[in-house]
Amino acid sequence: MQKRILEVVDYDPQWVESYLEESLAIQQALKGLNIRMHHIGSTSVPGLMAKPVIDILIETSNVSEL
Repeated sequence: MQKRILEVVDYDPQWVESYLEESLAIQQALKGLNIRMHHIGSTSVPGLMAKPVIDILIETSNVSEL
């Protein structure tokens, strides 16, 4: 079995800005749809070490619109 390497790094305040930039791009791509987005996962918790991956949850009341 091949070993997987998992990178965990110190908290980076830039993660908040990265989320905002990505969520804006998603909102523009899904313009006109009724969606809400949330920054979730370990990068959303100030001070917490995390994998440097921004997790975004998108919710909608009508999945068929997507």
